[in-house]
Amino acid sequence: MTTYLKSLQTLSKKLFHSCIKSLSSEIEIAENCFDGTGDTSLCRLNFYRKCPEPDKHLGVGPHSDPGIITILLQDNSISSLQVLKDGTFYDIPPVNDSFVVNIGDMMEVFSNGKYKAPVHRVLASADKNRFSLPYFLCPSYSFIIRPLKGTYDDSNPSKFRPFPWAEFRKGRYEGDYADKGEEIQINRYRI
Repeated sequence: MTTYLKSLQTLSKKLFHSCIKSLSSEIEIAENCFDGTGDTSLCRLNFYRKCPEPDKHLGVGPHSDPGIITILLQDNSISSLQVLKDGTFYDIPPVNDSFVVNIGDMMEVFSNGKYKAPVHRVLASADKNRFSLPYFLCPSYSFIIRPLKGTYDDSNPSKFRPFPWAEFRKGRYEGDYADKGEEIQINRYRI
């Protein structure tokens, strides 16, 4: 598992670096947001038990991922991941020996909205249990999230104000898992 996690960390950072390079000359951001003061990236082992009434329940409701990039290893035995496009949810069937890669909310901010964090959900199944293994690349808590230079100008102003990752992560966690109020979204930081 440790080897797998290190491989995902390396892969996700390479993807992040490529995305930054396509947007801005601020290439150093791809390293600076992992300053060693508290890596907040994580891997989650998900188990979705089969559900006798899948039409009445979701495995996971509609959401976008809060971090930078998500790399998901799907269970190849069942299709349950869906992505929202133009008001309709579409199936993302599993493909053997492949990953699903999502842009996260922080990449949407870094790109000043050029890259969109997709809203997706997980359906419940009456037929099978399901496993998934998502890895979430996230910055250090001390990092300030903001649109990168080159993603905005006079004709396309900055769409987000700077904010600390720790503030965003705490608000999302408390609303999502701890049920302590609103599950904040990046719209809170829109200008």
